[in-house]
Amino acid sequence: MAKTDDYPLGKISPDLENFKEDVQKILNYGKYSAQVVSTPPVWTANNGEFVFFNSSSTIRRIYLRLNTAWIALDFSGVANGWVNFSGDGAPPVIRNSYNVTSITDNGVGDYTITWDTDFSAGDYSIGGATQYDPGAIVAIHTTSNLLAGSARIAVYVNSGNGLVDAPVVCVHAIGPLG
Repeated sequence: MAKTDDYPLGKISPDLENFKEDVQKILNYGKYSAQVVSTPPVWTANNGEFVFFNSSSTIRRIYLRLNTAWIALDFSGVANGWVNFSGDGAPPVIRNSYNVTSITDNGVGDYTITWDTDFSAGDYSIGGATQYDPGAIVAIHTTSNLLAGSARIAVYVNSGNGLVDAPVVCVHAIGPLG
C-alpha cells in the first residue's frame, strides 16, 4: 500500500501544509479500514482507523477514530447536484457542474437540468441564483414537479420582462440519491 507522502503536492500554504501532515500521520500510521457499515461504529479501534457509513443513501458519514472517540464527518446535507451555466446562448453552456449530464433549452428562460445520478424521488430541495441587469430581482423556480432524474426551471425577472435568458445561472439540489 502506498503512503500519502509518496505523492508530491504543489506549493500550499503553511496552514494547509500542517493539516496535510496531520492527515498523512493518520493515514500512514493508523489502521486503514475501507469497510462500509450501515450502523455507527461502537467497537474499539486503533487511532486513525476509519469507516464509511451509509444508511440507505439518506445519511452519509465518515467515522474517524481519534484517540478514544469516534468522530463523525457528516456529508448528508451536501449538494448532490449543482451547475453553473450560461443561459444566454443556444445551446446553454455548462461552465462547471457536479452530477449534471446536460441542460436543455426549452425556450426563453426555461431549462431542464438532467442529473447524472437520479435522486431517490422528486422531493429534493432546489435553489439557485442568477446574474442579470443590476437592480433587477430575479427568481429561479420550478415550472413543474421535480422528477428524480431532472428538474425544469425558469429564470424570471420582475422588471416586466418575464422569462429571461441570463448570462449566469447557478442551481443546486440537495436530497438523497436513488
